[in-house]
Amino acid sequence: MSLIPALKIGVWNAWVLMFYIVLHAFSLSVIFKDAMKQRESSGGVQYGKAEKRINTFRMVLLVLAFAYSVFLPLQLGTVWFYIGLPIYLVGLITYALVMVNWATSSAGEPVTRGQYRFSRHPM
Repeated sequence: MSLIPALKIGVWNAWVLMFYIVLHAFSLSVIFKDAMKQRESSGGVQYGKAEKRINTFRMVLLVLAFAYSVFLPLQLGTVWFYIGLPIYLVGLITYALVMVNWATSSAGEPVTRGQYRFSRHPM
């Protein structure tokens, strides 16, 4: 086993596990269309130059990670897969619940339900 696996394009590569990250934004904008528009039009927080740079850097990293996952084959029979899969699933479920709590809250008030009771940035 090497640190850098042999990269090849395949249908069941690691992109399957990353697909939800791309899918959630689209699904939230379709399911909670009115809430998303209300949050965008309410003015909300104005981001400074540092926050805009950080967000751009985050998006570039996300695109690069997704592109890398297209070429990264899943190794299903390894110990790392069986350790990582439950961690991934817990994180995925938590992320989905956080996004639903955020999308269903009113735009003028801070979100205080679900994981937001414990942390201001649970995602």
